[in-house]
Amino acid sequence: MTAAPAPAPQDAVTVVGIGAEGWPGVPEASRAVLRAADVVFGGPRQLDLLPPECAAVRVPWPSPLRPALPGLLAAHDGRTRVVLASGDPMFYGIGRTLTALLGPDAVRVLPHPSSVAHACARLGWAREDVDVVSVVGRPLARIAAALHPRRRLLVLGAGPGTPAEVAALLRARGFGPSRLRVLEQLGGPRERTSSEATADAWDAPDADPLHIVAVECRRAPGAPRLGAVPGLPDEAYAHDGQLTKRYPRAVTLAALAPAPGE
Repeated sequence: MTAAPAPAPQDAVTVVGIGAEGWPGVPEASRAVLRAADVVFGGPRQLDLLPPECAAVRVPWPSPLRPALPGLLAAHDGRTRVVLASGDPMFYGIGRTLTALLGPDAVRVLPHPSSVAHACARLGWAREDVDVVSVVGRPLARIAAALHPRRRLLVLGAGPGTPAEVAALLRARGFGPSRLRVLEQLGGPRERTSSEATADAWDAPDADPLHIVAVECRRAPGAPRLGAVPGLPDEAYAHDGQLTKRYPRAVTLAALAPAPGE
């Protein structure tokens, strides 16, 4: 039996997670919240997963979303407002945006298993041993910081071409032998996992828009070894020859002791 969620504070916004399987995978407690809603916000793909028994007004997110969000929520103040989100709303999802805007006490979240949880289950990878990188609205180059031999990555795709873009970045960074798989529509009836291939040999067609790229990092022979501490070799930088020597760079950065986010 699914336990009923704690009552939401008056005027709180409830965020309900839903998976690729749609309504059949939504727990009864979350279904009850959606049935009782006056208005449901969400992306068109998520809103299309709701059955007719959810009679609320359906409001698709505008683009760009963040500047419009305060006014959109305020326009429906006093009504029972529910946000329908993909998977776990607090994991690279709308939950973070809403809690930053409204405060944690004004947002109740009913999560669904994330695509990352599904991917780890399919691959047999322990979640604590996996680095997750999202390139949704973020530069693809941020993957580079996670590239180390024998590391496992899950890349949240931004569009159908993301797997090919990831493969190209791996080749350019000296990780062409890395092994890739694409997991699509995780948890849904159209779930699919591609055959494994290296980044060097990657020639698969574009993926479903809802996908994750799984990467097992392998460094190519002769590729420069780039550690995670100060003192990267000169060849790690694009420069015109005017470059501080390697060891002064390392000492200076170590003395500055930058913290994460700085």
